[in-house]
Amino acid sequence: DGDGGDDEPGGDDDDVVVLPWWQHPMNIVTLVVTAALIAAMLGWMVGANSRPSHNEVDTGFLHDMRVHHEQAVYMSFVYRSLPDHNPGLDIVAGSIIMGQSQEVGRMVQLLRGFGEAEAAPSDALVMGWMGMATEPDQMLGLASEADIEALQASSGEEADRLFVELM
Repeated sequence: DGDGGDDEPGGDDDDVVVLPWWQHPMNIVTLVVTAALIAAMLGWMVGANSRPSHNEVDTGFLHDMRVHHEQAVYMSFVYRSLPDHNPGLDIVAGSIIMGQSQEVGRMVQLLRGFGEAEAAPSDALVMGWMGMATEPDQMLGLASEADIEALQASSGEEADRLFVELM
């Protein structure tokens, strides 16, 4: 009928713009996502194959802190086993057990990543990494055997006080 409808040449189809493939929004999104995934994969591969650098200070610190954390976990278990202790401090002791145990695991993993022993030899001096080498039982901040025995023998408010002081 010649009215210029959609079915005839010269109709509304002439207004359609066809973009090149690289300008289509969906293709652009696909390229960006693909590039991000490739970059992440390469970063993961490079990171997984690299070993963190460290020195004797890092190793000594991790060895000594592991001893501190393990003692805190032990004393928390002792405290929680005592009669008539404070329920609020019981929660704190549980948090110490969970948190410090996880940190010990992280320390062990770091030491393994460094290619170092997971713990210092039992007869080795401690705190040498900070210029204060001393016998293990004299380490600053560590509870003595007498302190731990006193905690084990305590109960009630005395146990609460000792636990807080030792932590």
